[in-house]
Formats: sequence, structure tokens, C-alpha cells
Amino acid sequence: MTMWNGFIEIGRMLLAVFKKLKEAWMNLFHVEPNLSSENSPPIAPIESGKPLSPTDRVFRFGRGELDFPVVTLSTDDRKSRIPRLSVWLQSETTPEQGLALMGPQNTYEWYVIFEVQAINKVKEELDGQIYRLTTVYDLLPEPKWLEPGGLGHAGIEGLEGPPKVVRKALRSRLLDLASTCPRYTL
Repeated sequence: MTMWNGFIEIGRMLLAVFKKLKEAWMNLFHVEPNLSSENSPPIAPIESGKPLSPTDRVFRFGRGELDFPVVTLSTDDRKSRIPRLSVWLQSETTPEQGLALMGPQNTYEWYVIFEVQAINKVKEELDGQIYRLTTVYDLLPEPKWLEPGGLGHAGIEGLEGPPKVVRKALRSRLLDLASTCPRYTL
């Protein structure tokens, strides 16, 4: 029995050492233990890529003249897994919230409001192939989507990928559409 008591005592000491090492590691790397589902990351109520309702309205920020940069994907938009022109769902995000989520480096002067149904009707044909624009949810990375207005980020798909002549035609049609939409000064 004495030998077993010795093993048990060694086991207890090792367990105490491992607990101390775990605490030190968690403190060093600022890790908090996940002891329950309450500490689990929140699950987004929407899915990126899910089409918006045709009755929705989205807005896009701009500066200067209403010209091709307004309907051209930013560098960040192009780097996304699925390239989308960044827009904001009006029912979920105010222009002020959208600007705050994009950060202080943005110097936008105005925004234009689009009807989703009108965007989704934009199409171009080349060699029998039809290319369409689609407006979808584009969930921001956590924790940004948790901030006020964060769930309203959306994107217009279809402006990257098609042949260059089609991309230019789609952007031109979207720009024509923007010129007929309400535009508001910030």
C-alpha cells in the first residue's frame, strides 16, 4: 500500500504543477477559460452570401463626382474570399454607423441609396453567357458585426470575375442606376 500511496502523492503533485502551469500560460497570453456556452462566440443571425430581399434598399458611400470609383471594388473588397462591392443595408445600418465601422481614415462626402431589386436587374450578355449582379449579405468579421449597424454590411456580386468588357459594362449600368437614385450629403 505504501508504494501506491507514493504514486498517488506524486500524481497529486503533478496535477498541482500542471494547474499552475496552465494558469501561468493563460495569464501570459491573456486567455480566459471557456467554461460554459455563455462564453462561446456569438453565432451570427445571418449568413454571408444570402441574397437580400428585392424590397430592401442599400447605400454606398462616395466622394467627389458620381463616377466609376463609386462602382469599383476597393482593394479590401477585391481581397475578400468572394469579391463584392461594399454596400450597407439601410434597414440595419445608418450612414453614421457605416462610417464608424469603416474607420476614421475614410473621408466620404455623400452616399447614394439603391433599390436592391434594381441592382439585381442589372445584367450583360457576351457570347451567349449572361452576367448578373446580385446583392447579398456580406458579414463583417467578428467583432465588427457585433457593433451597432454591423449586421447591415452587404455586397454586390458580379463586378469581378467576368471578362473585362463585361465588367466595364456592368459598372457602367450600375453607375447609370446610381445617377437616378437619391444622393445625400454627409
